Amino acid sequence: MTEFEKLIHEYSFFYDKGLFSQKTSKLEQRYREYLNLENLASTKETAQLIAKVANRHLKKTGPIDALEIGSGIGGLAVAMARLGNRHVTGIEPEAPAVKASSLRAQKYKNIKAEFIQGYGEKIPLPDRSFDLAYTQSVLEHVTDIQKVISEAYRVLRPGGVIYIETPNYLWPVEQHYKTFFPPLLLKPLARLYLRLRKKNPDGINTLNYVTPINIRRYLKKAGFINITDNTLEEYAGKLNDLSRIKHRRYLRVLLKIPLASSIISGVIHSLLKLGLYPGLKMSAQKNII
Repeated sequence: MTEFEKLIHEYSFFYDKGLFSQKTSKLEQRYREYLNLENLASTKETAQLIAKVANRHLKKTGPIDALEIGSGIGGLAVAMARLGNRHVTGIEPEAPAVKASSLRAQKYKNIKAEFIQGYGEKIPLPDRSFDLAYTQSVLEHVTDIQKVISEAYRVLRPGGVIYIETPNYLWPVEQHYKTFFPPLLLKPLARLYLRLRKKNPDGINTLNYVTPINIRRYLKKAGFINITDNTLEEYAGKLNDLSRIKHRRYLRVLLKIPLASSIISGVIHSLLKLGLYPGLKMSAQKNII
């Protein structure tokens, strides 16, 4: 086993420290996926979406400087760096993950990607260093969401973009435990509920309940403008283009029936407006002034 494989194996099996009751078979599958994470279709799609959102806000093309807050083992950062001449910096608390990320980046000779150890609450980088700061499935784990978002604001250049992707805790599924979960359940009740589901309850204490409402509030407080919920745009696009609805053949069939289509579309739009969808994909812009 190479050094890279050992680091990825360690990350796959011990990063969650058993907090979320993951099965060994799932961890083995995760390990295999993590080895080639930058080339997974889902990773490439996320990188392309972030780039699209950033370009729309920035209204510019060509090289940009991007920062990933909570870069993990570097899969998304490397995928971002491979989308042209982007210089991507990843910041990650865990030293083995930083080393694994650097080894991953070394597989691609023509990309500009570097990784440093640090925390989102205190980013060890100068003011106004980046055009884009992005984070995926990280804010639900941090100590202080407001500090992380404020730090992102600090290191962005005027007009720079932040992109945030997290689970949505208004949706009745806990994505770490992979189980039904009553939205915003009080932590003592959540621990009891997880025990009844034969899950390790300790993991819930490490999570922040992230919602469209509180993320919007954090962004405004930090000074961001042009706050956009890209999830709404994505789902609306899928309703208008049925070919984009994956793995839901029955739904595509129903949406082709005029009356059923009208009813289902109305219900889905109502749920979206209430913030009832699985994940958040929000972006905003630093004031140019």
